[in-house]
Amino acid sequence: MQILNSKLEIRKILIIIISPVLLFSSNLQAQVGLNARSMGMAGAYGSMARGSEAVIWNPAILGFPSQEEHKSFPEPHKYWPKAPRFSADFASMGMSIGNNSLNLDLYNQYFSKSYFERNEIWDNSAKSAIISAFDNDFSGFGNLQATALAISYQKFAFSVSSFLYSNIELPQNLLVAPLQGLGSAPLPIDNTGGEMIFGTEIAMSTSKVLYEWDFFDYFSLGATFKYFLGHAYAKLDQTSGTVISNEDTLAVNGSYRLLAAIPFDDRGKSGDGVGLDLGAAAIAGEKLVLGLTLSNLVGSINFGEVEEQTGGIALNESGIDVDYLNDLGGYIDSIAVTSDTTYISAEIIKYMMPKALLLSANYRILPWIIVEADYHQGLNKTAGGTTTPRLALGTEISYMKFLPLRFGLAAGGLQGFTIAAGLGLKIGSFQLDFAVAGQRGLFNSSKGVNFALSPRISF
Repeated sequence: MQILNSKLEIRKILIIIISPVLLFSSNLQAQVGLNARSMGMAGAYGSMARGSEAVIWNPAILGFPSQEEHKSFPEPHKYWPKAPRFSADFASMGMSIGNNSLNLDLYNQYFSKSYFERNEIWDNSAKSAIISAFDNDFSGFGNLQATALAISYQKFAFSVSSFLYSNIELPQNLLVAPLQGLGSAPLPIDNTGGEMIFGTEIAMSTSKVLYEWDFFDYFSLGATFKYFLGHAYAKLDQTSGTVISNEDTLAVNGSYRLLAAIPFDDRGKSGDGVGLDLGAAAIAGEKLVLGLTLSNLVGSINFGEVEEQTGGIALNESGIDVDYLNDLGGYIDSIAVTSDTTYISAEIIKYMMPKALLLSANYRILPWIIVEADYHQGLNKTAGGTTTPRLALGTEISYMKFLPLRFGLAAGGLQGFTIAAGLGLKIGSFQLDFAVAGQRGLFNSSKGVNFALSPRISF
């Protein structure tokens, strides 16, 4: 096979990979449920949450003893966690973006200007290296959560937060075809898909302390009641097709189904639903805290009016005009033939919120060092959730009380292997926390990034 011009190859790859997404789902947009304190510990935070944080992590923690109750306890219990009388998180934001294949090292090695200055074109070894970087099919996600306000008072808490969960799946053949130029042999691209949900959660939590419990020194149960507003939803499924590429020909042919409820784009109507979390928390001995949470034991958003679009795409181009690729979307529209049938679906579309079981434990080694381990088991696979288990280990060091430091490691789940770090700045009752984390690698080899910023008041 003749080695292709590198500039043309790159354009072909972009067209083949991006065109099914643009053509199948023109409105599909690129979990977080993590504030900066938890993200800095790689998500190992289930039994460390306090006050308003309990709405997300474990409502039973609201029942932990207050500072006033601590004064009446005997000396051995001085290490028991204290629940703030009042706390408020506001304008807190966390995001997580990642994939299973691409990182900055790969770009610098094979896609950068310096590479082509040295090599001019991709040789067979470079193509093999690029293809091998893709772990079978490509999967990626982009998730965002923003908390407008979360407050707690004694054993009650309330929060309002918005979330955007999205994922996308692309078959490896979308990359293999343009790189290897397999001529007339068509490759299947049947498992292209994606899902996106944008909504708001209004939640209220409370707890009940059970003092008479033989196994623990302190034990409480809690529940969080939720109301969901679904602002937008889209799902691409039932895709089928083939892709062919040779030296000067590009061909993509396929069919798809797209479900969309995007009210601000006049496509379907908004949805709503209810949810329920249950939690249990216990203090054992002087320094050990245990937690159990069932998230979204009940939890879904129903969209009663959804636009359903079924159609096909035929993109057969004998030559690619590189000069028009500055407007990639418009260029694809100009060379592709599409047909679709759009109507309002009679069925109610139900998005199931990510369900999970969380087991957590923390131990206070010293007054200023605490370590936590969490096991997170997702119970359904959906945008924002996965059934792949996740184990996280984190520590918080508060030798300087005004400057707590956090570190964490985790493996599994959506993000894969994660290394995290964070810090806080505490001045009186005000605290500002910041955290970053890398996924599936360090620095340039990372295949994703997490970021969170969380201001808080508590006393």
